[in-house]
Amino acid sequence: MTRNEALALRVEQIGIQFPKFEMQHTTKCVNDFLSTLSHAISDDLGWTVLPTKGCLDLFNFTKMVMYRDLDAKTWPDGCDPLEHPLLNLMFDPGPDVSHEPLFREDDLDDRVDLRVRYSVMDADPSQMAVIEDVLSGRNLVVEGPPGTGKSQTIVNLIAELLPDGKRVLFVSEKRAALEVVKSRLDKVGLGEFCLELHSTKANRKDFIEQIRLTKSLEPRLSGAREGTVHNLIEQRAKLNKYAAALRTPYGKIGFTVFELFEIHEKATVHFGTRSLRTSDLGFQIDEVRSWSKQDWKAAISALQDLADLYPGQLQDSPWYGCNPSHSDPHLAESLRSSLSNCLDAEKRLGAILDQWLELGIQRPVSVNELQRTMEAVDLLSDTDKLIRMPPDPLLRDVGNFSEQDFQTTLENIVKSKELSNELSAILKPSVFDLETADVRSLCEHISSRKFQ
Repeated sequence: MTRNEALALRVEQIGIQFPKFEMQHTTKCVNDFLSTLSHAISDDLGWTVLPTKGCLDLFNFTKMVMYRDLDAKTWPDGCDPLEHPLLNLMFDPGPDVSHEPLFREDDLDDRVDLRVRYSVMDADPSQMAVIEDVLSGRNLVVEGPPGTGKSQTIVNLIAELLPDGKRVLFVSEKRAALEVVKSRLDKVGLGEFCLELHSTKANRKDFIEQIRLTKSLEPRLSGAREGTVHNLIEQRAKLNKYAAALRTPYGKIGFTVFELFEIHEKATVHFGTRSLRTSDLGFQIDEVRSWSKQDWKAAISALQDLADLYPGQLQDSPWYGCNPSHSDPHLAESLRSSLSNCLDAEKRLGAILDQWLELGIQRPVSVNELQRTMEAVDLLSDTDKLIRMPPDPLLRDVGNFSEQDFQTTLENIVKSKELSNELSAILKPSVFDLETADVRSLCEHISSRKFQ
């Protein structure tokens, strides 16, 4: 049983000397305390001590010591806490505060010499940067939720300071935090250098014994440390070289390996969710190693333009949205072969239209124009039908023709007929029933791009 320290502080603030109290084995100590308190109370306050009444409860006065420590009157002369430079820096930074940036995590490998670092627990770059800031003499506050490595950082910081002969005072409001740090120091062999002052059960004998044990410790030097540090430096150099390679632009296209991996993984996920494989696309990109960023952007633009040309037709298709879970290999090969034949036919069609253009026949830009052109060529090559036509349209400029002109015209008609026959072999008659315009324009658009 003890006195109410909060009440004692309060009455002392109004001028009443609250007597000390030490519990003994008799009730005399209680009577003496109450008697002394009665004499200390001034009659002007109207207070009365009731010896036969009391209030017993559990009160926590552990923070009272901290409160009294902050009282400037308890400090030695010239050591006023309000004049402490660290407290002034916290509450009144002023214009002279250094604004030098904190240690950058990216500079660890370049600025930290592992041969003079003694961290004993795993640490990520942010924790190592904190340690470097402290070792450089900076005052700082480290914040973070539970489990982010604050205790690990404290242990590593203690391990870094001990070889320099520094003393570290570690305080915490909660005993659990002290025990966590102490247990980790014990596990790495540094617990012997700790002097525990946090325990309420500590006594003078144990305190002296801890000092004696620490003073009796012999230096323990690890001969393997130098080799371990050397290997660590070598491994770090290899990892940094590997990381630098991943961040280096590759080829003319200028993407880093990281970015290329990202593109690959996105494509894999895209096709994987649709039960497709990139090999099922039916086209091949040639000389991709020589591509530039402009080539890449042009290819993306081509694919986007191609997609924009189809949405109406695809959505109207009876097969739109069909995604079979099982793919028949024979059917897939048949479709692949049909698509390949279509591409070959498109190339032959383009070549015939180019030859027609050389013969003076205007390039048709739709299926309907193509059909009319083929009919006109058939008409010119059929003498029976040609004789039955009115002569005016045919002979309007015949007076200006030379013998060579007639010969060239006849050869062109024959060649046009041959090309028309090739078209008839390529195209099925049903193609002229389509209502779709700009077929040739679409073919030219695709053929001019990277994807053939």
